[in-house]
Amino acid sequence: MSPRIEQLVYETRLFVGENVPLRSGRCYLSDSSNDQLIVLWLEDLSDAPQPPWQLQNSITAANHLGQFNGELAIRPIELPFEMLEDGFQLRWGSQDYGAIAEQMLEARYSSVTQQAYSQAPVDAGIKLAKLVRPVLERARSLPHSIAFGDSHSRNMFPLGSQAVGMDWMAVSSETTGVDIGVLIGSNLTFGVSKAAMIIDNEKKSTNRTPKESNPQDRLVILPICGLGFSPSSLANCRHWLRSR
Repeated sequence: MSPRIEQLVYETRLFVGENVPLRSGRCYLSDSSNDQLIVLWLEDLSDAPQPPWQLQNSITAANHLGQFNGELAIRPIELPFEMLEDGFQLRWGSQDYGAIAEQMLEARYSSVTQQAYSQAPVDAGIKLAKLVRPVLERARSLPHSIAFGDSHSRNMFPLGSQAVGMDWMAVSSETTGVDIGVLIGSNLTFGVSKAAMIIDNEKKSTNRTPKESNPQDRLVILPICGLGFSPSSLANCRHWLRSR
């Protein structure tokens, strides 16, 4: 994973074509003259639906990701950078999530855990943590294709019949279809209180009222033990700076 990969995706207009309804964001400026910074000026997507989405947004975005993975599985392309393989397995192996889950189980009745996950099925989270590693091992033997690599719902922007993807520095060779799982998994982190918090943050950060402001109307599934993809605070993609 490298910011340089994302820069190359935008500069070379990778993943922009008519074959699939998912594309990379439009880039109007790319500058790395400063050794410590990469500066990207990307298209304004602040009017796109923000997660937690309505169910139909998730269905549409998942369909777009499926077409994206399928197209690249059938017709792979040459990339201008070295691609990571099985990145999700490497990420999972970087931390002992099983031990983290056990710690949460031991502290399930503490004030902090109760406040954060009072309605979450903690036992299901323990089972999930124990199942993920063997599932990832099995996935390594399945057909692979080029994957977005970080397709959670904060990086996906549904726009009519298309979807725009941002944050491409995790492009990798993964089990075909894994991007859909990442998208669905990211939605599992949004509970009602989380949805309300994000909506409130959106109002403050963009100084506007989202078109859909009722968290009960969004796709809401309670978080499982805090394991999964936490929503980032990225609310506006007009200017993007990241340290090398």
